[in-house]
Formats: sequence, C-alpha cells, structure tokens
Amino acid sequence: MTGDIERLLVAVDEDIEENTALRYGVNLARILGAELEVIHVVEEALIYPGWGAMVAKTKDDIDKQERRMTSELKKFKKGLKVDIGVRIREGVSPAAEVLNELHEENFDLLVVGSHGTSAVMEFLLGGISSQIIHHAKKPVIVVKKLRDVANILMCTAGSKCSYRAIRFATSIAKAAGADVTVLSISPWKSSEAVNQAWEFVHAGVEILKEHGVAAGEMVRIGKPAEEILAEARKRDFDLIVMGYRGTSAVADMLLGEVASKVMHHSLRPTLIFRE
Repeated sequence: MTGDIERLLVAVDEDIEENTALRYGVNLARILGAELEVIHVVEEALIYPGWGAMVAKTKDDIDKQERRMTSELKKFKKGLKVDIGVRIREGVSPAAEVLNELHEENFDLLVVGSHGTSAVMEFLLGGISSQIIHHAKKPVIVVKKLRDVANILMCTAGSKCSYRAIRFATSIAKAAGADVTVLSISPWKSSEAVNQAWEFVHAGVEILKEHGVAAGEMVRIGKPAEEILAEARKRDFDLIVMGYRGTSAVADMLLGEVASKVMHHSLRPTLIFRE
C-alpha cells in the first residue's frame, strides 16, 4: 500500500472566509487530484462555561444556522471554482459527528483546524481537534497556519505505526514534488541508542525510495517532542508527519504522547497517522 489519498474530508466551523483548514484542504485536494467534502456540524445546544449548563437550541435556530452555512459554503465553492461536496450535520458533539462521517463514509484523510468553534468549546471539551485525534481511526492533518507542501519532515521511532505514516504520506510528497527529511530522536547519547535511531531513519528512507521519493536523513538527541519542534522551526518544514498510537487511555487524556505534544505546540500542519 502506497497510501494513495483519493477522498478528503475537511471539518469547518462557522468562519468560512478565514478557515485555514478549508483552504489547506482545497490546496491539498488540488495537489492530489482527490475528491473533497466539507462537513459542518450545527450544535444542538449552547454551552455556558463555569455553569456546566447546556441549553437546547430551538428548531428555528438550528434551521437558520444550517441555511446560512449552506449558503456560505456555496459562495466559497463558486469563488474557488472547485468541486466541493457539502455536508451539514446536527449534534451535541461536533467531534463525534465528524468522526462518524469520517469512518462511515470511508474517507482517506481528515483535515481539521486547531481549535473548537469557540473558547467555550475549547475550555469545556478540551478542543475538538484533540478529541478527534484521540479517537480517529483514520489519518488526520491538524492545521493552524496555512502553509505550502514543499518541505516535509517525517518522524519515526521505529514503530510499525510510524513507518505506515511515512508510507501513507508518500503520495503527498510525490504529488507535491516536496523535499523530504526522515528524522528519528535518540533519547540517550550512547552509541547504541544513536545507532538504533539511524537504523530507524534508514528504514524510513527505504520506504520512500521504494516509491520513487528521495529523502534526507537526520538524527537528534534529546526529548522527542522538543527536538521535533526545534527542527521543524529551524529548517522551516511545511508539514510534520507522525505515527500516533496511545499507550493507554490515561496517556491519551493527559496528552503524554509525543505526537499529541507536537500537534498542540507546532504552528505547522501536522499529519497524525492513526490505525
């Protein structure tokens, strides 16, 4: 499997004009020649911070928001002159509705923004994107700022999941004609640990080479999340690619995984590969 990406789903909030995830998804779909669908979830309740209260919206409120969002997305499509499918859903949990669509409709990749639709949602629910990352069974790209796809950093710690992430992202690198670097972090300075990190890198490079993509090689020593973020800034990478496999529900909840830390702290789009 080369990780061919044929169907993209982009989750959008109410701000269509300034939606970086949507614009990133449109650009990625053009690069890949992929089908693009947009989903917006109309929340059925208003949530009040500090009170822990949820008040159901009226049917008129929901219908009004659905009509406005449908109209906004149609205008957006017309301006870009691209074919975008539009899906409007209703639900109490936006993350749950997006995940249902992602899995049931068999999309290859989900693109989301980095925050919920409001500070209230971010505070109470821990961020829609966080929930999606922790529960998605498909790869997800989290976008905070709009970037090109010219320079990609692919990270590996030697796990099957990280190699599958590299394989999946190969089609993006190929279609974009991007420069690729494979990075592994050794947590210790011992020659044995560093040599093992180089072995992980070489294995990742071989996967890319099998599909006609050349890649640079890099090993750094230190705390994995910190080193990945430092290299992404230093070398101005456009996209970070990582495998994600939580060790436990507690680790997921506390965002202890390296991929979660990178996703939360990086200003660059981050592709999190989930199985």
